[in-house]
Amino acid sequence: MNHKLISSIFLIMLVFSPSVFAQNPTPKATPKLISGGIINGKAISLPKPEYPAAAIAVKAFGEVKVQVLIDEIGDVVSASAISGHPLLRQSAERAAQQAKFSPTKLSGSPVKVSGIIIYNFVPNKSNEEKVKIFGLAVALTLIKNSVSDLDKLGKSLESSDPAKEILDDFPEFARELASLAKLKSFPVNQRYTVVNDAINSINNKLTMPDKWQFELGINFGDIFVMMFESMNNEKEEFDSAKIDATSLKLSLEKIKDLMPSAPPEFPLDVLEKIKQITELKNGKHLAEPENLPGLFLKITEMIEIISPGTTK
Repeated sequence: MNHKLISSIFLIMLVFSPSVFAQNPTPKATPKLISGGIINGKAISLPKPEYPAAAIAVKAFGEVKVQVLIDEIGDVVSASAISGHPLLRQSAERAAQQAKFSPTKLSGSPVKVSGIIIYNFVPNKSNEEKVKIFGLAVALTLIKNSVSDLDKLGKSLESSDPAKEILDDFPEFARELASLAKLKSFPVNQRYTVVNDAINSINNKLTMPDKWQFELGINFGDIFVMMFESMNNEKEEFDSAKIDATSLKLSLEKIKDLMPSAPPEFPLDVLEKIKQITELKNGKHLAEPENLPGLFLKITEMIEIISPGTTK
């Protein structure tokens, strides 16, 4: 074999065609899928999931994590819940599938993104729950002004022992309300002081906006006392002779003064009804028989808004 000839051939190839033997580096391929981590903040549109009735019924709440795959144009092509209460997962997945994201590009090329959307299911509080401190203040005011006949108050409220029931409803104030559980055992002339001390203790413990609610409830409690004292259950009417018009207007004035500082979380529908009630304070002869039903009707409407069904 002519090795010289072969060597010459290889030499020519190396000179004129270096690319034949050169080891060109393989360009790095653009990844087709990247991980985006938690991507709530990257969404253009992130619909809220519906709160399933079954979940509400069993008080299911909390965080649900949904693993999603987003295509090159920003649409969610798959969604699968990886944590959270079973009754909340399907709703979270449906919401995640409707989410929209901006296209993600890497090195100028669109890519798919894998990420996690987190939903936090928080039960909606009813108006009754939102104005719980208001209700406490009303109840305590009623009890304070009915210490001489707690049985009559209990009958009106369809309660065997209103004072004790308050303690059961507000365990967070167990220390402040402890004496109410045995209120009937106190002499009548001491009961007022016992309840008043409980009111002051609770008020001192509260912070805004609960303190605002409590003050509102105290003033409404005074009006409720007048309502109870003026009722003639047999005739189903109010006795205006038992209403102190001056005290009534004063209570309404105090309530109206509280309106500008109402906390934003206080239910707007309840607040609107309270404003309608306070507007009656300027009416002449507010305590006259023909005017009292209108006032008390609005108060009844307010109660119905707070606790639907209680006035039926």
